[in-house]
Amino acid sequence: MEKRLPAVSVVTPVFNGASFVASTIESVLQQTFDDFEYILVDDGSSDDSFDVIKSFAEKDSRILVVRQPNMGMAEARNCGVKMARGMFIVLQDHDDIALPCRLEVQFKKMQTDEQIGIVAGSVERFDATGKRLGICAALEEHDDIIRAAVMGEPCIGPGTMMIRKSVFDSVGFFRNQYVPSDDLDFIFRASHVCKIVSVKDVVTKYLVHNENATHRSALRMLRVSYVMRYRMLKELAGEYCCVSALNDPASENAMFEVARGYERQFWSSYVHEVLSSGRIDPILKRHEVELGLKALRGKGIDSRRRVMSRILRCLPDSLSERLGLIWKALEA
Repeated sequence: MEKRLPAVSVVTPVFNGASFVASTIESVLQQTFDDFEYILVDDGSSDDSFDVIKSFAEKDSRILVVRQPNMGMAEARNCGVKMARGMFIVLQDHDDIALPCRLEVQFKKMQTDEQIGIVAGSVERFDATGKRLGICAALEEHDDIIRAAVMGEPCIGPGTMMIRKSVFDSVGFFRNQYVPSDDLDFIFRASHVCKIVSVKDVVTKYLVHNENATHRSALRMLRVSYVMRYRMLKELAGEYCCVSALNDPASENAMFEVARGYERQFWSSYVHEVLSSGRIDPILKRHEVELGLKALRGKGIDSRRRVMSRILRCLPDSLSERLGLIWKALEA
C-alpha cells in the first residue's frame, strides 16, 4: 500500500550546528500538529552535526536525512524543498526553537485563504544563557510586509515561514547569488503570485550568537539588501532590472553604489510626485504618521527620505491637508 503523503514538510538545513541542532529537532518533534515529515539536510558539516541528526532519524520514522557537499544555506534549503512531499513547506533553521503550536497555527492560517502562499510569524530572541532579548512582532498584512521590504525595514525571517509548495513551482527556489538576502529575493518574487501574511503568535525562538548568518555576513547582507530594494523599486516602476553582477565582487561594489544612489533619487522623485499629483501608492500605505513626525528630528538624507515616505503613507486624501501636516512637521 502506498504511504499517505504528509500535509507538511519541515526542512532544516544544517551546517556545523552540532551544538544547537538537537534542541531544534526536539522542538519540531514535539509539535501539537503531527501530520508532517522532517527533512534535515547536512550541508557538508565538519563537526558532529551529521551524527546528531542521524541518531534522531534512527528513532523517528518521520525524519529523513540527506548529506551533501557544502553548497551554502540557499542550496541546502532547496535540496530539502525538492525532496518534500507535503503541500506546505516549513523552514526551520538549525539553531532556532519551534514553539509547540507553530505548525498548527500556521497551517490553520493557510487554510483561511487559497490566495495565501506564505505564512510567517513573530520571533522571540534570546541569548546563550536563556535570557529573553525581546520579541520581534511580525507584520501581519501583505501590503505591510512588501512595504517593509521595499523600505529596507525588518520584514519576515525565512526561519518563520510556511510556504505553499506551489509557490516554488511558480517562482523557483532560493537563489545562491543573493545569499545572505536570498530570502528577500524570494519574498519579492513570491509577492507577484500569492499573498504573504503572518500570524501574531511567536512561532520560533531565535538564538543570538556569533555564528548567526546575520553576524557572519553583516556587510554583504547590507550590500545585497540595497541591491534587492533597487530591483524592487525598478520593477515597481515597470522597469526590468538585472542584478547578475552580484556574482562578481568588483561588480558587486559598483552595483551597490548604483543601488544606493538610485534609492535616494527614487524617494526624492516619489515625494515630489505624490505632492504634485495627490496620489498615495497603496504599497506604501498603512503606517503611522506619528512615526514620521517623531523621526523627522533625525539627521542625514536617509533619515529625511524615510521620514517623508512615512508621513506620506497615510495622510488625509485632501492634498491641502497633507501639505499642511507636512509643513507643520517640518517646522517642528
